[in-house]
Amino acid sequence: MISDQDMLRAGNQVLYQTVRGYVTAGFDVTFVTNQKDDPNVASAEELFGPDARYVDICRFPITFHTWRQRLIGKGWIRRFQKLLGVLKGHAEKEELFPPALEAVVPFASGFGDTPEILSRLGTDLFERYAYRACMKIAQARPIHIVYGFETMAMPTAQRIAARLGVPLCGRFQGSFLKHALDDGTAEKLYPLYVKGTAVKADLCIMSNDGTKGEEVLLRLGHPPERILFLLDGVRKDIYRPEMDPAAVWAEYGIPAKESTRIILTLSKLSPWKRLDRVIGAMPAILREVPDAYLVITHRGTLRTQLEQYANELGVANRVIFTGPIPHTQVYRLLNACDLHVHCSDHASLSNTVMEALVCGKPVVSINDGSLDGIVTHGYNGLLANLRGIREELPAHVITLLEDDAQRSEMGRNARRFAEANLLTWEERMAIETSRVEELLRAGLTPVPQS
Repeated sequence: MISDQDMLRAGNQVLYQTVRGYVTAGFDVTFVTNQKDDPNVASAEELFGPDARYVDICRFPITFHTWRQRLIGKGWIRRFQKLLGVLKGHAEKEELFPPALEAVVPFASGFGDTPEILSRLGTDLFERYAYRACMKIAQARPIHIVYGFETMAMPTAQRIAARLGVPLCGRFQGSFLKHALDDGTAEKLYPLYVKGTAVKADLCIMSNDGTKGEEVLLRLGHPPERILFLLDGVRKDIYRPEMDPAAVWAEYGIPAKESTRIILTLSKLSPWKRLDRVIGAMPAILREVPDAYLVITHRGTLRTQLEQYANELGVANRVIFTGPIPHTQVYRLLNACDLHVHCSDHASLSNTVMEALVCGKPVVSINDGSLDGIVTHGYNGLLANLRGIREELPAHVITLLEDDAQRSEMGRNARRFAEANLLTWEERMAIETSRVEELLRAGLTPVPQS
């Protein structure tokens, strides 16, 4: 399994559950990625316990990155971009993603395109070093299938599978290409992303995260019989109705009052997650629900800007940034909150939305089609129309925080839906691994390199 992403203590649950699913199915997994200067990176022993003997994590150094770090330190790309004047504020397409607020957060250091030459350099270095590392591994042990996890890994995975004469499997967690394909700008704006997504595989697995990923694969020429398109799994054992909310929130300095209400969002602090939308709704929410708190759980590049925005709006004392929390502990917050909010661009069908439903929490999100069949307005959540989100988002949150009976009923409906319709990770991964085992039994000749 090749990926530019890594195994983390907090976050990247899909990658962890994927590897775990293959181990459960009887596979030995060699996971290959590049070394990263990230304290959140985990060892196999930390993540898999006794099963770590079936998982070999190979992290290869990229010499260029190592010397760059020593000579000029972190943040060199950002400083170079600033020098070139390529950093820009947030410019949305009004007809697709209108600004959520009267004053959208000025994401000065979060947006802006990386110069194409730097993107291509980073991709080329990854592919060269990944290929070298994988071929060295293949000389030491038999490889039966090559698995590319996400777009950057796919060209290398394709090359190695062809070299070894084994099947190729591709895995994508969704795709933001649909709108760019619709307006004909995909090749121009995202050439490397298109290149990775277009790599043909014997089996191409696309998560249904509301971004129309199956349609993207078909439009890029993937044969429909080689596509596996389904929702990610969930942990159903995270539902803990006995959880004491007061004890959980006391850890973050939130007072245990009868009138305290908690809004939770579990989103990476990155631009397209649009956490400015819910932060921007807090002044209106607090006027009606004065003891409300917004808890934002994750990490990301925009934390400083988002904290500044909360301060400018005068709600910094009611917006709590917890930082990254190991996924083994996230269930505590999900069970202790009153509702979950998720308002991303592109799509809002995240794993955390499904986990909120499992924990019996109503979801407030956007009515953009990505949650169709998952969150039904008025049944297990409330959905704001994108063009009216300035008024509708705070209004929906206020409605649920003020009406305990309605919030409880929607929470019960959320539980009913999750129990009846969502797959556990074990069930979800069994579907995938059975398809991979079919490939191995069939002894397919790998698809040729394009």
